[in-house]
Amino acid sequence: MAALGTRRGRELLLGSTGSAHSHPERNMKPTWLQLLYLLYCAEAGVYLLLVPWSGLWPPAALRWAEPIRPLLLAGAMRGAVSAFGLVLLAVGCVDLVRFCRALRSVP
Repeated sequence: MAALGTRRGRELLLGSTGSAHSHPERNMKPTWLQLLYLLYCAEAGVYLLLVPWSGLWPPAALRWAEPIRPLLLAGAMRGAVSAFGLVLLAVGCVDLVRFCRALRSVP
């Protein structure tokens, strides 16, 4: 077995490019699990973006313990939950672009 300090050891660990992150979409093969992940990002992102401002949020917040209710009903908390939904949507979009590139590069 090649030692990791040698050139051969680094090639075995990182691949022949010398970098583990040089072209992640080339190493990414489209699978059903990636499609499921993209669907999750889209669904959870839209849900977290919209639900805090809908009529579903106050009844759900009222089920929590008394000290937490005012925090959940505050606009800042609703905004934070919506911002997390936007982050999930952005991550999903970036991964969707990588997924589409990987589909095009598969022979």
